[in-house]
Amino acid sequence: MPKVLLDLMASKKALASMAGLLAAVLVLLFGEKLGLTPELADKIAGAVVLQAAAYVTAQGQADRGKEAVKATPAPEPRPF
Repeated sequence: MPKVLLDLMASKKALASMAGLLAAVLVLLFGEKLGLTPELADKIAGAVVLQAAAYVTAQGQADRGKEAVKATPAPEPRPF
């Protein structure tokens, strides 16, 4: 079980979601020091989280498509 968890945490989807959340938190925490208004920092953080969520969702759909192709048997060849 720990290997499965380690593989999950090292996946591109997990890393992208963690990086997106970390970037959003950093913008919210240090936005004022960077000269951002709280409203602008909030908008930037929301956009970063939205982009990370879109990436993770798209990767999940791609993985489902790959699995569906693997599960579909090839058609039998027709004789000429």
